[in-house]
Amino acid sequence: MKNVIYLILYSLVILISCDGTKTNSVAFDDALEALTPDEFLEHLGILSADIMMGRETGEPGYDSASSYIIDKIKTFGLKPGGVSGTYKQPITFTETRLIKNSINAIINGDNLELGSEFVMSPLTTIEDVDIDAPLVFAGFGIEAPELNYNDFEDLDVSGKVAIVVSEAPSTFSMVERAVLTNNEMVQNTLIAKGAIGVITVFPESYENLYSWPLINGIYSSPKLRYVSDKEEIAQIPGFILNYRKAAEILKTAGKDYKSLMETLSKGEPVSFDLGINVSFKAKFKHKTKLSHNVAAILEGCDPDLKDEYLIMTAHLDHLGTGRPVNGDTIYNGTWDNASGSSAILTLAHKFSSMEAPKRSIMFLWVTGEEHGLLGSEYFAKYPTLDADQIVANQNLDGIVGLINESSDVIAFGYEHSQLAKSIDFAVNKMGVTISKDPYPEQNFFVRSDQYSFVKEGYPAIWVVSGMTAMQDSVDGHQKFNEWMATRYHKPSDDMMQPMDFNGIEKELKINFLVAYHIANQLESTDWIEESFLYKRFIQKDLLRN
Repeated sequence: MKNVIYLILYSLVILISCDGTKTNSVAFDDALEALTPDEFLEHLGILSADIMMGRETGEPGYDSASSYIIDKIKTFGLKPGGVSGTYKQPITFTETRLIKNSINAIINGDNLELGSEFVMSPLTTIEDVDIDAPLVFAGFGIEAPELNYNDFEDLDVSGKVAIVVSEAPSTFSMVERAVLTNNEMVQNTLIAKGAIGVITVFPESYENLYSWPLINGIYSSPKLRYVSDKEEIAQIPGFILNYRKAAEILKTAGKDYKSLMETLSKGEPVSFDLGINVSFKAKFKHKTKLSHNVAAILEGCDPDLKDEYLIMTAHLDHLGTGRPVNGDTIYNGTWDNASGSSAILTLAHKFSSMEAPKRSIMFLWVTGEEHGLLGSEYFAKYPTLDADQIVANQNLDGIVGLINESSDVIAFGYEHSQLAKSIDFAVNKMGVTISKDPYPEQNFFVRSDQYSFVKEGYPAIWVVSGMTAMQDSVDGHQKFNEWMATRYHKPSDDMMQPMDFNGIEKELKINFLVAYHIANQLESTDWIEESFLYKRFIQKDLLRN
């Protein structure tokens, strides 16, 4: 009888704590009203300070930044979410660098110019590359029977090197385009079909936004891959070819690049053997690096929901130090992504001051994003809690409102799960609208950490400020494009840049509202079974099993 009474009283305590009687807790409306940029800016200034040396994965600056995060979350009373009772999830990486003098590429007897015409990226699972093989054009490199599209229907790529354009038919949705043109997806398709190499061509629109010199710097920089005993990471060698040079090569085979792109864009596959050979060589050197994710837990209080976890993510790493620009060698990464890291630190503090949520929340700062979403991928594959407890991911990557306040948001992943209801709650509360991705050709959806969770079957979203400026006199698209051209992955992404404090506050509040609704009010986070993501990543596995 005593045990029965104890269980009843214990259940009542839990229910009361979920009903708003926690001592000194902050009410929801008060918490929302008090969510200003002040604390966020304090974290932002520290995490992106020169002393953090750009927070490169596996370097002392990243460790200093993670120590700052851990010190703060301890004061918030958050529980360790890492391994062995710590806040860390350690990860061993292999870092690969190119041996510069070893690189050369020849197509049809023409020596390509490294840096200006092609860029080679270090390959973390390959020691040396020495390939001489026939060259084929494989369109977009897409095989998607669910969309009735196949670039390989009349093309044999076995034992050959394939040129693929990193684009998709205009008929594809933003997410379909992003997933199917993702490098990993294209590589897996080519490997399955026996290709021994791949030459990637970025479309003109991509180069217009990022510039060829920036692409060169990003892709030739050292690369990481986490070490795992459970799987081998498949890779085939290749390089990135400037689209202007690609057009020249196709012309020698009697093909017009512009006409090919127009045909492919309509959803009509065009693939063929070029009748020429390509040869390329490169050598790499490898070393081991150590880094870690940082994880903290705010436990839920509802008996039926506390074992369900919303994982809130932001990447803590950036590019470290590098090529000087105007004498500055520190790539501070204030927007990318000290802003996302500062945002979830600010939200973690806010949530810890309130009544415990019904669902539990894990705040997760991941490493290795700049090297291919590695920290989030590692966590999604090898979580520090039971995988069945993860019900959703909400990612924050670059607080776009910092650049310019907008009257809309872009909600990546909105149409694919019940998490859309939480986004609706937030935008209705804040009086903003939802806009489509204005840059689908940039594939932003697969270039940020929520995609790691999607691939493992977890519903995930990423909500950022849109491009519709509050002032009629301001062109939001132009401001964002100018920022990308002048500050993205450059030392000028620092605390000295102009910031829109109203935009920051609005984006913080929107993400707070989304998380609050997921943790407290959303009945289910389930996938929408008609969605492309469900069919591509979940349904196939269900059928296979």
